[in-house]
Amino acid sequence: MMTRKEKEKLWVLAFAAIFVVGFSLGQVSSVFELDVADGTEPGGIFTVEVWHDGELLLQETHNLVVDIGKTKARDYFSAGSTDITKYLSLSNDDTPLASWTKLPNEVTDSGLARATGVVSNVNSTAYKTEYTWTATATVTVQCTGVHWIVTSGSDNNLYAAGTFTQVTLNDQDTIKITYTLNFG
Repeated sequence: MMTRKEKEKLWVLAFAAIFVVGFSLGQVSSVFELDVADGTEPGGIFTVEVWHDGELLLQETHNLVVDIGKTKARDYFSAGSTDITKYLSLSNDDTPLASWTKLPNEVTDSGLARATGVVSNVNSTAYKTEYTWTATATVTVQCTGVHWIVTSGSDNNLYAAGTFTQVTLNDQDTIKITYTLNFG
């Protein structure tokens, strides 16, 4: 029998997998939401298989993540694990792809290296991470990412990416990114 902690970990892993599937379906933006096909609620799919009189009766349908489940997911991603998704990066890449595992041309110098964002809860299902950089050279950027590892240029830890209108920063210009992640 599974312990409560094992069940919670399994639930979080399942939700993360559902979230990744939603990301791969093109749900990329600086305000990120996972929606079921009808766009009304975050959730996933479950399958029911019943063998009745030698015949397989199969049903697949969407589930509903309840309010406390949304809060649990928010807490896990924002503060509930050692891999908190709060590190922000910049690049001049355009049009993020679901296959990205990092920003392909992440800026790692000029005062714009990946940074630890300040995390705060927005509501019971969303949190935000934000950071302000000061450029130390002239750099052009138009893309941002949010990661669960702080090391600049590191791979296999990009959670989401989004683009904005390209801007050229000069020495001492600042840029602030606020990434809101919503599970509700």
